[in-house]
Amino acid sequence: MGQATPINGEKYTRTSSKGITFYIAMYGKYKVAIIRTEQGKEVTSEELQKIQKVVKAQYVIAIGICYGMKEGKKKTKFGSILVAKRMKETSIAKYKDGSKSELEIEDYHSGKTLYDIFENYHGFTLGNGINYDVNVLTGEDILVTESSLNTSQQHKDEIQRQVPQALGGEMEAAAILGKPEEFEGIVIKAIADWGDMDKASCAPWKEFSTYVAAKYIWYQLSNIPEDELMRK
Repeated sequence: MGQATPINGEKYTRTSSKGITFYIAMYGKYKVAIIRTEQGKEVTSEELQKIQKVVKAQYVIAIGICYGMKEGKKKTKFGSILVAKRMKETSIAKYKDGSKSELEIEDYHSGKTLYDIFENYHGFTLGNGINYDVNVLTGEDILVTESSLNTSQQHKDEIQRQVPQALGGEMEAAAILGKPEEFEGIVIKAIADWGDMDKASCAPWKEFSTYVAAKYIWYQLSNIPEDELMRK
């Protein structure tokens, strides 16, 4: 909301319909419907189904934060933006005797139109006098999506073994990318912690990384032609 511009003077257009509240605002050159969801693909999918009955969006962009696999891996740090062309959903499947576990993997793909826009990050800066060099990392499988919150180094190690190019993890992508027949989606997340129990020490970075991800999307939607998405 901090990056959006009100359409009607100083007031955002707040709308409640079919059990969901959302805001209509300008994001760069585009009018968008903004909603907030809780963690997890189920609740995200439920919220999307509600708003799609009203908005019928052709494009859905998820903005938020994620955890990083390891600080410094492929130049990752707090605020690093991850834009994945393809993502893997990972989950642990335990054997009946409980003695072993394995990683189940399913692929999800970002929409081509959106990925072609957001993979080109040249010229992006935070501006506003913020002296912090944010890097945008793109490619396949650099971000994984999970069904539960990860706070285990052992679990991260297993993901790294199965998906060595993974740089971070999050929880909503399966809902955003899982229905390409209904809308084209992309997930853009910035690293806010390292996926361990020490989230308290990373707390100051949470708001910053949220801002970074939102600013990047605002930057792209401000610089592409006004009809670029609509005519596609």
